Amino acid sequence: MAADRGPGVPSEAELEQMLVQMREAPAEQVLVEVVNVLLQAAQVKLGRPDARLLIDAVAAVAQAAAGRADAALLGQVGEAVTQLRLAQVEAEGDAQAPAGTSGTTSSPVPGASAAPAGRPAGPAPGPTAGPPPEAPPAGSRLWVPGR
Repeated sequence: MAADRGPGVPSEAELEQMLVQMREAPAEQVLVEVVNVLLQAAQVKLGRPDARLLIDAVAAVAQAAAGRADAALLGQVGEAVTQLRLAQVEAEGDAQAPAGTSGTTSSPVPGASAAPAGRPAGPAPGPTAGPPPEAPPAGSRLWVPGR
């Protein structure tokens, strides 16, 4: 049956080993890895509409982990989300700027890594209770989660 597998497809033994490793890993470690991949993907996609989905997903994970994961780690994730949101709005503005105008360019987001550094930080941002905000007018640079 190994002939049915394409290149890069793990064997059953490799899959079992990955499952054992994941079962033994602390949940916070798994969250760090997932958040780190989402942050990196969002950073690569800055300026594209699908970057917003990835950034909002990171914020949702941080909100779900609030009170159950390390506060300093969640603070770093919150800071990275804020920086990515600002960079996304800036990149979208640059993409919409008429030719010949000079918009600011976004630089890579510092602190996009979700690895804990042990520094104090505030709680991670998340959506507030209540009805969702109305969509801004077309061309608005306001961040609206889920848009």
